[in-house]
Amino acid sequence: MSENFVGGEIKGVGSSAEGAEDQAKRDNLADGVLRRYLVVDAAPGLSQLYEGNARTPAIEDRGNSLSTDLASQAVVRDIVTLARSRGWENLTVSGAEEFKRAVWEEAQRHELNVNGFEPTPLDVARQDARRASEEKERKVAEPAVRPENERQAATVDLDAETTKPSLQEGLGKRWRESAPEDRANDPDLANAQTIFVTVKAAIGYAMGDNSEIAEKLIEAVSESIANDLDKGRKFEPQLVVVPAQITVAALEDSQPRPKF
Repeated sequence: MSENFVGGEIKGVGSSAEGAEDQAKRDNLADGVLRRYLVVDAAPGLSQLYEGNARTPAIEDRGNSLSTDLASQAVVRDIVTLARSRGWENLTVSGAEEFKRAVWEEAQRHELNVNGFEPTPLDVARQDARRASEEKERKVAEPAVRPENERQAATVDLDAETTKPSLQEGLGKRWRESAPEDRANDPDLANAQTIFVTVKAAIGYAMGDNSEIAEKLIEAVSESIANDLDKGRKFEPQLVVVPAQITVAALEDSQPRPKF
């Protein structure tokens, strides 16, 4: 089908029942089309839509019909979009055969009925192939969306990680409420407990007689581990995180150092 062809006219009817939300969507459709044209009220009941500096209208709107004398694929899309904005579900098309075919093809994308054009088997086959191609492109372009019940059952929701409870948040709570021996026997907490014991010993070694400071540092390390567990961190036995307050300078150079 050529890009430019002699045009025609469509008339339509639709459902009279509509909610406020449906009407808002339809108004948005119309606004999206009309902002691309210069709209001139040529006569009572007749609006003409001009493209750019064109001297003849691309679309004539008589309220109950939309027509064009020389249409392009883009104009056909806009005419069908305006029809949709009016809630037209059944279109009657007249004019050049290529125009009617173009209207039918565009209407098929939006599940509108078209009278006045009888598609050939080739038209139907091409439309089916086009629909399959568009669906494939849509699936490639859009991320997979899980059903609502699957999203609710997911362990971690990346979009609401900081506000939505997860199983990982239970580990932090379990850490805070468990005794040291229970942590050591818990498969989910054992590695973190091993690290905590090592760091606790290092703090005690570094602080010496400063027991009050040592206790505060140990409490801070414990809370840091709980927070990391909430965030899903996986602890490995060889990983030891020592607070910045504990530095090599805080240790006595003459004493042997534990490795951590």
